[in-house]
Amino acid sequence: MAIPSSCLPAREGGKRHTALTLGPCRVRRGPFSVRASGNGGRRNGVSARTGYNARIRYMRGETDGILYTNEQGNGSAPRARYPQREPGRAGAGQVHRRPSVNDRGRRSPVAAAGSGTPRRPGGAPAPGRAVAAPTVGRAADAAGARRGGPGPVAGARGRAHGSSRADREEAILRMRRASRMYTLRIVAVVAFAVLLIAGYGWGTAKYRGSFYPATSAYGVGFGSVDVQQVHPLAQEALSVYSLHVSGEGLDLTIPGSDISLAFASDDIGRDVLDAQGTLLWPVSALLPHDASEFFGVVYDREALLGILREAVASGNEAVQQAADPDIAFDEARGQWVYEPAEASAVIDADALAAACEGAISSYQPELVVPAECVAQSGPPADAEKKRQAAQRANELCAAYDVSFTLGDSASFRVGAAQAAQWITFGEDYEASIDQGKVDEWLDTLRGLLSGASTRTYVRPDGKVCTVEGGDYLWRAQDADGAVEAVRAALEGDASDTSIPCSVVGNGFLGIPGADWGPRYVDVDMTEQHARFYDDGGDLVWESDIITGVWGTQYETPTGVYTVTEKLSPAQLRSVGTLEYIDENGNLQVEEDHLFGRDVDYWMPFIGTFIGLHDAWWQTEFGGELYKDGYFGSGGCVNLPTEKAAELYGMLEPGDVVVTHY
Repeated sequence: MAIPSSCLPAREGGKRHTALTLGPCRVRRGPFSVRASGNGGRRNGVSARTGYNARIRYMRGETDGILYTNEQGNGSAPRARYPQREPGRAGAGQVHRRPSVNDRGRRSPVAAAGSGTPRRPGGAPAPGRAVAAPTVGRAADAAGARRGGPGPVAGARGRAHGSSRADREEAILRMRRASRMYTLRIVAVVAFAVLLIAGYGWGTAKYRGSFYPATSAYGVGFGSVDVQQVHPLAQEALSVYSLHVSGEGLDLTIPGSDISLAFASDDIGRDVLDAQGTLLWPVSALLPHDASEFFGVVYDREALLGILREAVASGNEAVQQAADPDIAFDEARGQWVYEPAEASAVIDADALAAACEGAISSYQPELVVPAECVAQSGPPADAEKKRQAAQRANELCAAYDVSFTLGDSASFRVGAAQAAQWITFGEDYEASIDQGKVDEWLDTLRGLLSGASTRTYVRPDGKVCTVEGGDYLWRAQDADGAVEAVRAALEGDASDTSIPCSVVGNGFLGIPGADWGPRYVDVDMTEQHARFYDDGGDLVWESDIITGVWGTQYETPTGVYTVTEKLSPAQLRSVGTLEYIDENGNLQVEEDHLFGRDVDYWMPFIGTFIGLHDAWWQTEFGGELYKDGYFGSGGCVNLPTEKAAELYGMLEPGDVVVTHY
């Protein structure tokens, strides 16, 4: 673009610049704004020989016509800059011009003053710095033509023209890319909207027929369960439901079938589905939903109340009995006692029914009786009568303190403990001696003094045992006379009575009970366990055992016996029938077979052929080995060797051995 010199403002001294040729670019320089245009017409009276129109708009003041290179200093994209004010030196409206070059290439006085453009060695201007614009015009173009090439102005026009075409093509490409991107954005937005609408429609249709994923009732999730299956599954779970009530002495299980438990709704799944809604399903599908309210139940309240009242009445009775015990004889203290509780807790059946209804409605399997269902009752109404009855019973027992001597070796005493067995209480808790019980006791004594072989006794560990048989016994010279003498002594006619006996034992524990002393061996063949009690009745030895084969001729006899002797070592020999299976699988029977073992500790109690001894050939003891023909003994009591050695050191001939089941 060429700007005639006539259009340029006058410079200092009244002279004008020559024509200025610019490329197709917009240039701001000092007071001018130059913009290249490619429309080829005229504007503002300026004509461009290259076919471009230039429009010059007067901005302000004068211009010095200086061009500046780009940042790289190659001059390919020239641009003009506004002159800068120098702080503190320029007045208002004044412009400080940069150094310029006149038409003849000489520097202006300002440039000569030292403000020229720095140059590289060799004369080239430094990159990024301003350079003086050469004199432009036709003369410059002609000079270039004489040198065989385009002048500086024509060269600038050529470069500007090529640059403008490339810029236009690049701009067109950018516009096309922008158009494509815009189209793609529109398509993406439309596609997203379509997918969003389709997804919303899909979710709406889905949750009209299925539950939200986080749907649950009473902590049990069923979001993935088919709607039609919810009610049958819930009904199946309800059919096995039961409520267990415990606490305050109550232990009760109430099956749902006993109270006709059923759901209030006929289709729980449809009720839940109708209530969940689908309008806000994108949000609702992410939230938990509690559908417990739709699982309401109905039941027979009268049936529930009847069950509770019956159970509560029984439980309250047990509690009251514990708080109001019967009059009992305390063997440790040797007297009758009555110790009621000051207060007792009873359950209110109606209040408990209300608590059970809440538990059933929420399907709770366990219910502990709440504190609000319990009331405190005072001491029993007849507590004072029972105290007086216990005192009267102790007075009656104190009257019985009689000692009896059997032969010359043993004695027994009838005191408060024995008399307590004869005490009875009437309807008004009146204590008295039951003569029928006294007569029964005397009949038992008559049998023992006559050599009876059946005894029922209480072992020191509390087990009640009955034994029959044996050769140990007491025999009075006159059993009937002895019994009458005992009766007279009990009625107060005598304090001591002697009973002559023809056969005596080693002690007499009491009636009913053992007619032997506290020192004895107890062989319990049901437990397959033996115990030895010393003179004080204390347990000092015990062991597992194996007795004779049960249900055969080798079964160990029951009864009360005494140890006949002790031998260590001993050879055990006996003759009997041997049955065995030969190598061909046939049963063989051998009569008069000689059986025998050599043992280290032998303690017979039935003659000299059945007793307690070590069985070193046995690998284990106890249990039910005695029922096996291979392990069971021939009638003796087999002991582990070390246990047999211990018992051998404690047992003496004459000690009682009791064998029983």
